[in-house]
Amino acid sequence: MLNAKWTAIAVGSAAVVCSVLSPKVTVNAANFAMQTKSIQLNGEVLSRPSGFVYQGTTYLPVFYVQQLLNSLKLQNKWNGSVWQIATPFANQPSSTLKTKSGSVVIEINQKVFAAHVQKVVTADPSSHKNTTFIPIWYIIQTLQAIGLQSTWNGAAWNVKVSDSDYTKTGTLLGSFSTLADAKAALAQYPGGTVRDVNGQTVWTEPSFVDVDLRYPAPSDVTAAAIDKYLTAHNSLMAGLGSVFMEAQAKYDVDANYLVSHALEETGSGGSVSEIALKKNNLFGYGAFDANATADAGTFPSEAYAILFQAWEVRNDYLNPDSSHYTKPTLAGMAANYASDPEWANKINNLMDQFAIDVGDTVQSYHPYDPSNQPPVPIGVTSPPVYILSGMSATVKVDPFYGDHVPVYSSAGLGHQHMFGRVLKQGDQGDDVQTLQQALGITADGQFGAQTAQAVESYQSAHNLGGTPGQVDLAMWNSLNLTQAQATVQSGTTVGPDEIVQGMVGGQVTEWYHVPSLNAWVNANDIVLNNVYRVAVSGTPKAANASIPVLNAQGKNIGSLHVGDYVVSDDQFTSGRVAVQWNNQATGAAETGYISAEIANLVKVDE
Repeated sequence: MLNAKWTAIAVGSAAVVCSVLSPKVTVNAANFAMQTKSIQLNGEVLSRPSGFVYQGTTYLPVFYVQQLLNSLKLQNKWNGSVWQIATPFANQPSSTLKTKSGSVVIEINQKVFAAHVQKVVTADPSSHKNTTFIPIWYIIQTLQAIGLQSTWNGAAWNVKVSDSDYTKTGTLLGSFSTLADAKAALAQYPGGTVRDVNGQTVWTEPSFVDVDLRYPAPSDVTAAAIDKYLTAHNSLMAGLGSVFMEAQAKYDVDANYLVSHALEETGSGGSVSEIALKKNNLFGYGAFDANATADAGTFPSEAYAILFQAWEVRNDYLNPDSSHYTKPTLAGMAANYASDPEWANKINNLMDQFAIDVGDTVQSYHPYDPSNQPPVPIGVTSPPVYILSGMSATVKVDPFYGDHVPVYSSAGLGHQHMFGRVLKQGDQGDDVQTLQQALGITADGQFGAQTAQAVESYQSAHNLGGTPGQVDLAMWNSLNLTQAQATVQSGTTVGPDEIVQGMVGGQVTEWYHVPSLNAWVNANDIVLNNVYRVAVSGTPKAANASIPVLNAQGKNIGSLHVGDYVVSDDQFTSGRVAVQWNNQATGAAETGYISAEIANLVKVDE
């Protein structure tokens, strides 16, 4: 995106350029020997203004120089004493050019480039209107600072342009004298192109769309840099920089991608998405278009959502043998991750913004090549687990299994084998794949015509009722697919201690570990009795994303993040409430108090 200063400066008009100034500063043209000069672009004459030599220096009228800049789409304006030029490519020197006297100031991107430049206001022989003339030396130095070289022989001023920069959408950004200058100026515009004077593309700036996401972001992407960036975006994720870096280290997924994807999905400040606010879902996981808010998965903390996303993306989208793999890039993920055709470009733009924020470009990232040998993740074999001891829950009636709710030795087995929907043509998911494996047909997880025919054949051979070609619980059990470790009676009170994200019947669903059963039960089959989300009044922002935790004496002992699950009796006394949570690194249970003036609790499952 262009610098805001670029869009704020309008192109000056001829009326502004030729404003008649006070006679006190006007010099009669008769005092000078006017000579016709030429202003050229690559040797082609654009204009033939009059100029003159004064005190040993040639002066040219500002108006005609503006015409040249306008032809190159370089926005500028002139008010009689200040000449402002706006360009995203300025490479101005650290010191300001100054002379002993003069009233003209030249600014590039609202920063002074030259001060005290002499001017002469006199009548232009062509228009007979008073016009400001300034020394050509300063004009040449100014254009050089914005990437344009020129020559001057005393009669002709020739600006040399060989290449022009364009954004990936075709917007002209600027023109340059050399390909090297054009390429350097395009570094912050991934996907943009350099075109030569014939309009042919001679360079395409690498894009984040083609970055290999299995490599870590450059070393300038740190926890502190992430937190600074999220705070600047007024994001509810401010303070989670260390978690993004942990996710990158554990699962070898680019931290810039994780941050940028989360910002795209959640918004910032007053535009935070509902699923981020109510479900800690930072990446739109499970938010299918038909019913995005209801279908989106729920996470026990934003930190857990970040870790799970890195694990999920690495396993299902970035590994060559994974189910949704195309290429380990944004472009590759876009094929199966999102329905929005602009998804990859949106993430690309945010990754570019973050890179610019830390003073970097896409050139520092690892481009994808089929021969790449990326790092091997250390934690890729199993999903992350959220620890929360002290939970109490009541088992409820399952819509398919009734009072005898199945439980499983692992959440993975549960979401593969628990019956959660009537399966029919058009469905997809792990349960479809489990069915196909049992029927001995291609197990691609897609319920197509071949699967429908195999289902009808099985129903006919086993005298099963139901709708032909559709799989109900009776057929599921006939194939012995439920495979539960045990069942638990509805109404039973259990004490879960861990949570993992999973699936049931094609829907994203949390699974809870119950130590007394040595088994996992899915979230749809229990009601949590004493688990709450830490919340704040209004929309969470950077300033209130971290919630101070106090000890009994009121001393600050740490912090929770907005959205974190905690165990509590929800009894606020003397303006505070006791909460229990677990250190996710060590598993140790911790207790403290949060102040009612800062935060509140929202019961999970309500």
